[in-house]
Amino acid sequence: MTCKAVFLDRDGTVNEEVGYLSKPEDLKLIPGAASAIVKLSQAGFKLVIVTNQSGAARGYFSEEDIAAVNDKLVETLDKEGASLDAIYYCPHLDCDSKVK
Repeated sequence: MTCKAVFLDRDGTVNEEVGYLSKPEDLKLIPGAASAIVKLSQAGFKLVIVTNQSGAARGYFSEEDIAAVNDKLVETLDKEGASLDAIYYCPHLDCDSKVK
């Protein structure tokens, strides 16, 4: 059995880039993103969001805030008839980076 998947970044790809997105009410889909997700799903792709959320490591927001934004993303996409198979995030900084 073959499984096809598309991995999408969250911020700036599916939703509008607003800096360190930490509040569900600030989430806005990029026009056409939901319909593109629907088309990919209809073409047989599994759809996975992968997103770097280093703002958690910087103390700008918590992992609970990440979960709340992701929940809002799923809810918003659902209203547009689109769905994701998974969302994965990394709440860390690069090991060589310095927190500023």
